Amino acid sequence: MPIAPIFNPDTGASGGALAPAAGGDDLNAVTWTDVDLTDGSWTETDPDSLASSVSIAGGVNKVTLAELAVGSIDYNWISGSTHRQPRYHKLLVPDGDQIGSDDFFFLLWRLQFAAPVTRAPNQIVFGVSEDPTSTSAASIKGLGAVLVYNVTGNIACGTWTNTSARTSSSAATVTSLGSFQFAATRGCAGSFAALDANEARVNNSTRDGNITYSGSTNLSIMVGVGAFNNSTTWAAGVDAQFKLQYRVVRLATP
Repeated sequence: MPIAPIFNPDTGASGGALAPAAGGDDLNAVTWTDVDLTDGSWTETDPDSLASSVSIAGGVNKVTLAELAVGSIDYNWISGSTHRQPRYHKLLVPDGDQIGSDDFFFLLWRLQFAAPVTRAPNQIVFGVSEDPTSTSAASIKGLGAVLVYNVTGNIACGTWTNTSARTSSSAATVTSLGSFQFAATRGCAGSFAALDANEARVNNSTRDGNITYSGSTNLSIMVGVGAFNNSTTWAAGVDAQFKLQYRVVRLATP
């Protein structure tokens, strides 16, 4: 006859060991949070009215774009000091707890390219931001994931570091799987693996964040759509499509 545990081996309390908490709190097989830009929780900020509509089907978000007649560095998420691209954002409140700039936490993501109906030269970024409503990169302070692609050719993916990026490009790449570490007002470093359609690793790399956040500040998450480079233009009606999942793991501190 098996012997039932009487005391918790960690605390000494009666009743045996505690079962792992629900929802992946033991950090084994952590579940993802799916991003649905149409679910009412996201706020749109679009200084130049470049996004004409947003929809979702089968977990894939679709942002349909208005005409971009003249290229500008202001629509390139990985360059320049001004960002006027459309973006969608909300406070970073996983499981009901607001994440602040003084916290120690990891942002995990799975950002996957989906074929547009009418493909344009685009970037898609996702990450933590101090002020996602701003047009100043110095205030946005975005760190996270990026997809970059032209009208034809390979998909590049990697880490987004506010006005720059570290990416890997190949004919097989479709997904960026990665994480960024944050600690006591500092965006520390990010890493990613580029995956193919079968979830096999294609490449991987890392990049330092080098962002300092204001103390005692509520942080947000944001999704942005931008231009492939500083001279990119496109006609009205092109679209960007992607599937995005994320998870935030906040660490206890002494």
